[in-house]
Amino acid sequence: MEIINIAKPHQRNRVIKLFSELWGSTKMVTSSGCYDIKNLNGFVAVQSHKILGIVTYVSRKNEIEIISLDSLIENQGIGSKLLIQIEQICIQQSKKRLKIITTNDNIHALNFYKKRGYTVLNVLENAVEKARLIKPEIPKVAKNGIQIKDEIILQKIMLNSNTDKIVKSIIANNSDLMNILNIIKNQNLIQGALAAGSIRNTVWQKFHHQPFKLESDIDVVFFDASVPESANQEIQLNLKKLAPQYKWQVKNEAYMHNYDFSNQEPFNSVADAIAHFVETPTCIGAFLDDKNSLQLIEPFGTYDLVNLIVQPIPFFKQNPEHLNIYKERLESKNWQKKWSKLNILIN
Repeated sequence: MEIINIAKPHQRNRVIKLFSELWGSTKMVTSSGCYDIKNLNGFVAVQSHKILGIVTYVSRKNEIEIISLDSLIENQGIGSKLLIQIEQICIQQSKKRLKIITTNDNIHALNFYKKRGYTVLNVLENAVEKARLIKPEIPKVAKNGIQIKDEIILQKIMLNSNTDKIVKSIIANNSDLMNILNIIKNQNLIQGALAAGSIRNTVWQKFHHQPFKLESDIDVVFFDASVPESANQEIQLNLKKLAPQYKWQVKNEAYMHNYDFSNQEPFNSVADAIAHFVETPTCIGAFLDDKNSLQLIEPFGTYDLVNLIVQPIPFFKQNPEHLNIYKERLESKNWQKKWSKLNILIN
């Protein structure tokens, strides 16, 4: 399945035709305005040249509003993929929030959005009555028998700094992770940091209301081309003596560029290395700075991590060979068995 921008005339013409079939016209009317699909931004989910879903939106100063989101096949993750596409645009454009207006009859949509972190901002009673003055073809009763009268406005706060604060709070309130960070700092490693699974899993456990448990290696990363790769073992043995309760794994990222591919360019820093971890929620690192303040390394932000989204980084989307590595990891890790709320994306 591909997510394609509708900006190209060919795609837009297809969307206009399908939208008219779904909604009776190209117009959408809500309390926020009157919109025409001909002028809206948006994306389609396409498979084998067939449109499976449509999302349209408008961008404003501090927010993006989704005007329509339609999935033509239910329970296939189509709506989720289109929603995530708009959420990522929100982050890229530094918008404060993503807003959606639905109606009181649309119980399915309300459940869909609430499961994905959206909250009710306002209920506008009888707002649909006003919309019918502009678009009389809006039905009065839904297929489920509920009268269509009110608008329900939902929102999701999107600023990445909020998710950063959440991740920092989870780490700072975890005595084991803070102990590990202090131990790493005392090793005086160049760009030394805790990375990947131990942070990712702790966040996932928190949002699944599970007790904390270190289920993976304690990945210590640093960057120092002046020492041989064999120095990793010495550092690792020292850490095991200091804190044998942890399963230490030490990697000098100056030598890790060929881990997945033999022709990969060398990394230039720990941050560069973390930006090449396979999936976005694993691309996370943490360290204590000179003032003992907790700092994050987050090349793709922390939005996916906090919102339980798993997807390959852009580097692993470029061709089937790269994508297969991601798919193999998903199969071997079987994360969804442990964390059922994860939204795992393949493409």
